[in-house]
Amino acid sequence: DDDVDDDGSSSKLPVDIAANEIVETSSFRELLEVVTECSSGLAASAASAIPMDTDNENDNALASKKAKIPEEPDAPAAAPAAPTSFSLFDLLDSQKGGGFSLPPRIMAYQIIEAYEREKKNNDAAGNSTNSDDTKGAQSALELLEKAEDMEDLSPDPDSWEEIRKILYEGLSLNPTTDNYNVSSQSRYLKVHKSFHERCRGDNMFSSQLWGLAQNLVGSILVLSRRYGEHDNNIPRDSMDLFWDIAQTLLDHLSHLAMDHVMSCVGNEREVERMLLGTCMILSNDFSACTMGMMEPLAGHFEVWARLVSPKTLMTILDLSGLGGAALRRCEMLGENASSECIFNIISASGAVGYDSHTSLADVEHCNYLQSLSILRTILFQCGGTREVISMVYDQFTREPREPEVLYNSFLLP
Repeated sequence: DDDVDDDGSSSKLPVDIAANEIVETSSFRELLEVVTECSSGLAASAASAIPMDTDNENDNALASKKAKIPEEPDAPAAAPAAPTSFSLFDLLDSQKGGGFSLPPRIMAYQIIEAYEREKKNNDAAGNSTNSDDTKGAQSALELLEKAEDMEDLSPDPDSWEEIRKILYEGLSLNPTTDNYNVSSQSRYLKVHKSFHERCRGDNMFSSQLWGLAQNLVGSILVLSRRYGEHDNNIPRDSMDLFWDIAQTLLDHLSHLAMDHVMSCVGNEREVERMLLGTCMILSNDFSACTMGMMEPLAGHFEVWARLVSPKTLMTILDLSGLGGAALRRCEMLGENASSECIFNIISASGAVGYDSHTSLADVEHCNYLQSLSILRTILFQCGGTREVISMVYDQFTREPREPEVLYNSFLLP
């Protein structure tokens, strides 16, 4: 029977009994335990966080109290901290041209102006180079050494021609009579080498490559004529420079011949001119003997002789007189004044390319072997005709001379 309240309504006892049964189930008790554990964990976390905040507040209060303590009257006031800027322009300015700055570009007109200024001062009374106009200014050689971009040195053909002339004159000046010495000439040679490496592999700088090689040919011609007049009085460092120039020319000839063979077209006029310069070098006893010690078989001459037609080669040989000069050296078995002079110079201690086992007979043998190789190439490339043999014999019987017109064509006025 249901219980009846005072107001006549009856209570629902079955519902209360069902609720009690749910509370007593194991699932409900497990849920209750989980809730209880979570509540305890939250209470513990809150309790542990309160002391940390309290400690931070106490530390801040203590720091503020210490900051309010007045300083000694004699102590200087602390300078305010500089504002921190994260601007990119401020960072660039703070470097003051450090890692973010680019090297200045060296232009052709700067080198030309510097060279003209130096030449003007050298021609002035007393050859004083310490005038106010040149004080603090960089020389043309220093600018050339700092130049990085070949396009800046050759904005037009006329500008590059001026640069090429400056390079040639710096490489070919007489160290005993001019303002430059062997050290500066060696620096000009290094500039030639660096420019050659930068121009290689780029067809846009083909004219620059041939111009640099022409400078080396012209310098060897003028130095060989100059050294031939001094006999054994050539300074050893000057001979070292001549040796380096000749070796550099051989490297340039190898690269130019390879590039021409790979391209198979163009530069025919430059090839003929370079072969003519090579023949003129080999016609001179001093320069031929020097290069004979580097390549006794005259391999570079043989390669370049193959790059022109037999008719063109005949014309070049007739103009340079190489056949007669080679035949005369063969007749003397390589013995001449230049061989003895070069041996006396290179036998000095520390000379470039000197071997303690090298004798005068070795130098003469290289000279003879080179001349014999030159004659072999001439006869083979020209077909061994009666015409070429007659030309060589006529050159042999004539008095040796250098054609001034051709000689001057490789030099500057």
